[in-house]
Formats: sequence, structure tokens, C-alpha cells
Amino acid sequence: MRRNMSLPADSARAQTGLRAAWPAVPRLIGPACLLLAAACTAYRPAPLEPQRSVAAFAARRVDDLRVRAAVAKLLPQSATPWPPRRWNRALLLAAAWAQNRSLALARARTRAAIAAEGLAAQPPNPNLTLMSEYARQDAHPWLYGVGTAWLLRTPSRRALRVRIATLSADRTELAMMDQLWSVRSGLIRAMSNGEADRARLALLDRLVAVERRVLELRRRRTALGEDAAAPLTAAEQVLLVARLRRDQLRTVLEVDRSDLAHALGLPRQALHGLMPSWPDWGRPPPIDVRVLRAARERALLSRADLGAAIDDYAAAEARLRLAVARQHPQFVLEPGYYWDHGIGKFPLDLGFTLPLNGNRAEIATASADREVAGRRLLALQSAIYAQIDAANSTEDLARANLADARRLVENARQAETRARSARRLGESAALDTSAAAILTIEAELAELDARARLQAARDSLEDALQAPLSGPELALDVDRAAPKRAGGP
Repeated sequence: MRRNMSLPADSARAQTGLRAAWPAVPRLIGPACLLLAAACTAYRPAPLEPQRSVAAFAARRVDDLRVRAAVAKLLPQSATPWPPRRWNRALLLAAAWAQNRSLALARARTRAAIAAEGLAAQPPNPNLTLMSEYARQDAHPWLYGVGTAWLLRTPSRRALRVRIATLSADRTELAMMDQLWSVRSGLIRAMSNGEADRARLALLDRLVAVERRVLELRRRRTALGEDAAAPLTAAEQVLLVARLRRDQLRTVLEVDRSDLAHALGLPRQALHGLMPSWPDWGRPPPIDVRVLRAARERALLSRADLGAAIDDYAAAEARLRLAVARQHPQFVLEPGYYWDHGIGKFPLDLGFTLPLNGNRAEIATASADREVAGRRLLALQSAIYAQIDAANSTEDLARANLADARRLVENARQAETRARSARRLGESAALDTSAAAILTIEAELAELDARARLQAARDSLEDALQAPLSGPELALDVDRAAPKRAGGP
């Protein structure tokens, strides 16, 4: 039941003024809402059409303008002339940065994490409630009101939320760099396999030619009765095996080409006319001990995946601190104004959460997550340590094996030279010369395999360090093309 209350003169005049002004308030709400709507960002649809995206992928080219723009950012000195006549590792990696869809996804995730970081730094939006009531029997039948609710975050809680969002953005940037290195590894592997297989194909072409010459000599000798049928059959079999090796290698070369196209983010037909360039393939320069020591230390402290694990641990630590802070009440301030059937009222309410169990379950979960993050970090660091040591030892062994293979080639070439310089005539001398040439080609194939193993060992060492140790990639500046934070460089 409402009691009639007499009001002081000043209060009565104030109520009269409010009573006179209130009917205009509903008329102002509409224009205010329109102004707020005009300041809003408009929604822009971006539908995905699989047929169109497939057609767009099939139409990609390695020399289009987007690739040129990426090269201009990452390698300004290599952007002209365009397109390059030969593509080295740095140019191809810049092309992958522009075209590879997994890297585009990593960049999109980075931009999303940066946006979430900005959102976490903003204060929470207040809740606004508009109220009305109609009492037919009352002399002043209408009640109008507006109420707001403001979440009162302590500075420490707000700082922790911002800290977690910042660590998430940092981690996403490191994940992008880790993905870039993964793409680089696939690119290097495809290029290295292509270099080795093209060299093998050239040697196998020579081998087939020599074996064909041997077969012709055997046929003539067999026709003249100088040889039995068995050597001729053996020569035919050897030639068939050499051709089979060559034909299989041609198939492998097509796979190498497909792998290179996949790493670049291009269809295979887009590589038509592309000439990869790797002058020192199979002969990586020795590493200075001080350079290797510095790269090893960086990898053990801040390799991209290790940096992400460090950020994960720091974020788990911040979430634990936030869970501990939540064991204390969180307040909500609710001021408002009501025109209550002729009486103006200004309520001021204060609400708060009441963690009855001291938030122990969330604290226990956050503590366990922190321990998991710490164990994961230490395990990854140990794995990186072992990976670097194994790759370094493998490269040392590969260099020793390559030295042995080179001596084998030198001995075979000397024997071939002696066979050619022998002052003998006839088919028997030609067979001896061909046999020496075959031994030389086989030795060169063995040397090529040793070079491929050495290059693979160097690539594995760079993968363990996540840093190029030589070559044109040292000139790449990925930071210039990476997504930037607001106010960044």
C-alpha cells in the first residue's frame, strides 16, 4: 500500500519539474537509438563458394602480382626484374608466404588473436534496462524507469585478463612463425629431392647409353661366335634394369614437382617454366663453431614452438592467479532512475558474486593446467636439445661419408682413364672401356647419394635450430609482412 507523503517545498518543486520534463523522455529515446545505430559497424557478408575457390586455386600462378608484392616486402632487392629467370630458396619462400593457404590461415589466426587482445583491454559494457508500468487507478498511472548495471573489476583482475589475451596473441604469432618454418621445411625438402633426382636422371641417362653400347658389342661378338649366349643375356638384363631405374626416377621427379607446388600453395601446372636454383646443393658450407653455438642457444631458449610453450605456461600462471582472485566477491553497481507514478526515485544497488566454496575447484584445475604446461615446456626443451645434437652428429658423419665417396669416384675415373689410354684395339678393349665407364657412373651415383645425405643432414640441423645457416634466406625479413598490432611499426 502506498503512503501519502508530504514533500518539502524544494522537493515538491523538483518533483513538479521532473513530472513536467518526463513526458519528453520517451520521445528522446528513439533519436538516441538512431544515433547509436548510425555509429555501428555495418555487417558485410563474405560467403564462401567452393566452386569459385577451386577455380581460383587452379588459376594461380607463381609470377602473379600478389607474389611480386610479397617478394617486394620480404626481399626488396629481388623484386626486379619480374618474374625472375631462376628462383632461389628465398624467392620461393616469399612466394609460399603469399600463396600457401596454411600460412594464410596462420595469419588470420594472428589477426584474430590481436583483435581479442584489444577486446580484453576494453572495460565491460554496462547493461541498460528501460522499464515501464501502468496503474489504471492511480492519479499518475505511468511508471517510467531506466536502470544500468556496471561490472566493477579490480585493476588486478583487469590486468590479468589483458595479460592472458596478450600472451595468447604472442603465442599465435609464434605459431605462425612455426607454421612458416614447417612450410619452409617442406619447400626445402621438395627442392632438395628435385635437385638430387635431376642429377641422378642425368647419370642414369649416361648409364643407359653405356649399357646400350655394351649390349651392341655383345651382340656383335655373339654373332661372330666370339662369346656364348650368356653374356648377351646378362647385358640385356643389365640394360633393362638401368632403363627401369631411369623410368622410375622420372616418376619420382613428377612427385618432387607436386611436392614443390604443394609447399608453394599452387597447382602443379603453375610451375610450368619455373627453374629452381640451388647452386651449392649437396655442398653446404661448414658452420663456424661460434655461429652454431649462438644458434643452438637461441633454439633452446626461444625457438618458435618453445616460445609458444613458454607463453602457454605464462598464460596458465595468469589463469591461476585469476582463479585465486575469484575466490573474493566481484561487485556489480546498479544505479538508475524511476518516475514512480509521480515520484522521482534514484536507486543505487550493489550486487556481488558469492563464491561459497572459495572457488577451490577452479583453482585446482588452473593449478593442474599450469603443471601440465610446465612439464610440456621442459619436455619440448629436452627434445630440441636431443634433436640438435643428433642432427649435428649426422652432418659430421655425412661429411666423412662424402669424403669416402669422392675418393671412390677419383679411383674409378683414374681406372677409366687408364682403360681409354691403353693401346689396344677391338671390341674387347671397347668392353673394358665401357666397364670402366659404368664403374665411374656408379661411383658418381654413390657420391650423389652421399651429397644428398649431407644436404638432408644440414636441412635437419636447420630444422632443429629453426634458423637458416647459409644461403639467400638469411636476407628474408618476415617481420615486415607479418600482421601488426595497433600502434606497431
